[in-house]
Amino acid sequence: MKLLITALFASFFMNSQEIPLNSSNFNKYINEVYLEQSETIVFSNPVHLKNKKALLKRVFIINNVERPSIKHDNFENLHKINTYNKKLGASLPDYLEPSLFNPFLYKMDIYNDQTVFYYYSKSKQLIKIYPTKQ
Repeated sequence: MKLLITALFASFFMNSQEIPLNSSNFNKYINEVYLEQSETIVFSNPVHLKNKKALLKRVFIINNVERPSIKHDNFENLHKINTYNKKLGASLPDYLEPSLFNPFLYKMDIYNDQTVFYYYSKSKQLIKIYPTKQ
């Protein structure tokens, strides 16, 4: 019985753990949002570059979240940032794949003093953004 309870607890923990984003896609993410302006806006600006890279380390995705009891905003209400890339559609993905999720595409509250959550009810996923200073 103890083994079963331990296995269930471990299974729950594994399914609800924070999954980091893939930082190796950083250049791709920036280019997708800023297109030809990527160099001017991000890559040649040391402060902006540092802040953008730091963001990737603060964003996590949690899978299999039925009904979050914590205060959160709805991911479905977010808008894509299409100032530089007009071809970005308004549609949202069916699932937030942590290894491919580009946090720079969405107008999220990324510079905050407290942890921020966005819930995506379509895929039962929670985006967790830690504060800029932890």
